[in-house]
Amino acid sequence: MQGTGVFSIHCKVGKSFKIENALAEAVEKKKIPLAITKRDREDIVVSMYWKDFEFLLVSYLKGKK
Repeated sequence: MQGTGVFSIHCKVGKSFKIENALAEAVEKKKIPLAITKRDREDIVVSMYWKDFEFLLVSYLKGKK
């Protein structure tokens, strides 16, 4: 997917899939993997690895000071 900046995004839609597999498919060198998933008749979910979330959160909080 182009134009996603520092993120590598993998999307899944349907009634049966594993979020962990979608996230693993998003892994790309030097990018933060995100899985965007939507099960039938449910809300959209964005998933990421904890280490990447922590990095984004710390970066955000440092920028607010």
